[in-house]
Amino acid sequence: MYYYLFYKLYKFFNFFNPKLRPAEISAVCVILLLEVWVVFSCYNYYDVLFHHKEGQDTSLLKFFVPIIIFSLVAWLAFWRNDTWRVQLEEFDKWSADKNKKGTWIVFFLIIIISANLAFSFYLNPPVNGWKQ
Repeated sequence: MYYYLFYKLYKFFNFFNPKLRPAEISAVCVILLLEVWVVFSCYNYYDVLFHHKEGQDTSLLKFFVPIIIFSLVAWLAFWRNDTWRVQLEEFDKWSADKNKKGTWIVFFLIIIISANLAFSFYLNPPVNGWKQ
């Protein structure tokens, strides 16, 4: 699923603006963003479930460790040996019907992750409110 998500994002970015920046970098950045959103949602749900409010002294370590781990996984999965090129060729061989179903799955996955983040912030808004 991880490679297929990359494949669909790569095709999306390559279709809309292939000259702006490399599509593989954009696709990996979106995957990293989605992963970080899942982690932030988990932190918010943890705070809600255990009535834990940290305030402004939030440790940056708990935010940067997942980003570093996800970046390392992305490097291992995509850029270390350019395995993403092999995966693109493999998914290009799939039938149009199978790729269409996969597109909808990826679309709904992104919507669910985005809605999950929004809902977690709804349940656990910032300590000082949204206006600073």
